[in-house]
Amino acid sequence: MNKIKIWRTIIYIILLNVCFLLIKFVGALVPDSLVKNNIEDSALIFKTAGLYPTQPLTTSEQDWVENSYAQIDFFTELMMINAAYSSDAEHPIQSALNNQYYISDNTQEFNPLINLEAAMQQSDNKVNAPQYWWGTMSIMRILFSIWNYREIMIIFQAIFYAILIITLFCIDKYAGRLEVITFGIGLISINFTILSSILNFGMVFIVGFISIILSLKFCKKPQDMIPIITLTGCLTAFLDWMSAPIITCAMVLTYTLIALFKNKQIKNMYSSICYLIIGGGVWGVSYFGTLIMKWFFSFINSPNEIISIVSIRIKEDTENYGLSYSLETIYKNIKNLMFFKVKYVSVILFLIFIFCIIINIFKLKKDDYIKERICLVVISLIPIMWYFVLAWHSHTHFWFTYRSLIMSISNILLVLFYDINPKVKNILNRFYKI
Repeated sequence: MNKIKIWRTIIYIILLNVCFLLIKFVGALVPDSLVKNNIEDSALIFKTAGLYPTQPLTTSEQDWVENSYAQIDFFTELMMINAAYSSDAEHPIQSALNNQYYISDNTQEFNPLINLEAAMQQSDNKVNAPQYWWGTMSIMRILFSIWNYREIMIIFQAIFYAILIITLFCIDKYAGRLEVITFGIGLISINFTILSSILNFGMVFIVGFISIILSLKFCKKPQDMIPIITLTGCLTAFLDWMSAPIITCAMVLTYTLIALFKNKQIKNMYSSICYLIIGGGVWGVSYFGTLIMKWFFSFINSPNEIISIVSIRIKEDTENYGLSYSLETIYKNIKNLMFFKVKYVSVILFLIFIFCIIINIFKLKKDDYIKERICLVVISLIPIMWYFVLAWHSHTHFWFTYRSLIMSISNILLVLFYDINPKVKNILNRFYKI
């Protein structure tokens, strides 16, 4: 434990933030003409689809709440595309820090589709979003210099599924087949097929998948977890725009600890709890530290604006609306899981869940996996705590924040089936060999 140096984590965060600033600067330097041509070519896609298209999976377009699990968020995507279009290569530093985008003068309601049209018509009305990194926007701007949106999405989907397959392979190889199955059920429960349909949803999961690969492959000793978790937290803050950032925290904590358990680096309950607390703290410092670094860079450029914007955002997102509101937020997010979209599946799963709990109560005293179980249960509660702290955001945007529960589902299943009957394990082994 004493080998873990706080100063090293701080240096990692600073170096990563400098790299992020360079990426923003390089993105802003891309010639405007190349970017604008491809975005204008892509405009018809968004006009046809609208702000909130849904997957073909949905059973009824009229019941929005029931089918919100399959909703695609072009609202957010169009804001970042607008910022990519509005960036000025002649003033790259200002563009990199301010995240300027056009808005329309002719609408009472904020509509990113109308705003993008205003951008293409060279409206004079620009606003700033200096509080965000919007790293995905900078990457979009670079990609738009070569391809249009349809081509970018083909490439993104290929990358997404390639990384997902590698992740599943690594879990199978370094963790175990039971871990693969529970992780797969977690993916199904949050409708993973929609993640490759939009960059804003998919990027945070790519960060999470990469963190799993790095954790399982390179986390041999406790000190190995620090750079992996630091990278995960920083990348999440840079690339994700509050879709479901806590996902990467749960993923990297779960699989760094699984890697340490597999390598027999955790000897007792005290060590497991300590490493869990340290890992969570490192992710929090990395994530929020990266956000604060962006505010610092923006403060140098426009101090009054950034103080005002950040104060308002923090107050809105963390305002306490009472216990009943928080509980309703948790309910809305859980209810959007795929388990509750198929008739009777939720009832069957609930009965299995109760049965497993009863079985495990009798086995608790002779449990060989008690350290793993406690850590996994604590990690599974992280999204719930996130919903409490950011109740307004999670309540309003439940139709995508529910995906934060992926590791809650996966870890709870792993806890329940850690001492699964050896005969069932043999069946699983034969299944994999077919």
